[in-house]
Amino acid sequence: MRKIAFHLNCLEQGGAERVVTNLAHQFLKEGYEVLIATEWVGENEFQIDPGIRRVIVGPTEEDKKKGRLYQIMRRVTRLREFAKREKPDVLIAFGRKAFCLGKERHRRRCRRIRHGFRAFRREFFPFRIR
Repeated sequence: MRKIAFHLNCLEQGGAERVVTNLAHQFLKEGYEVLIATEWVGENEFQIDPGIRRVIVGPTEEDKKKGRLYQIMRRVTRLREFAKREKPDVLIAFGRKAFCLGKERHRRRCRRIRHGFRAFRREFFPFRIR
């Protein structure tokens, strides 16, 4: 089974978040294992199917009490641990911060890193997008 991971800040109501949830649901229907890694939990978020695993890779409450540099390093470390543990075939990052963290830390841990919807190639789609 192919494993696809999405990385973005949160699933709060917005354009990129809507695209991620729609793609995640479609990939799940097609039999893929889908993961969504977010930096934090928002107040008014899109709902996801129970078959889609969501992982929070952002700083914890304890981390937030420490300095900004520590928080950044901890965020990168947690994202790296996520990629190492899950080993996704494809990682799709939405947003500038998510893409920078993803590109730096996932380079050797998954086969492909893509930024946003436009970066998809035909080979990733087992279904037709209209």
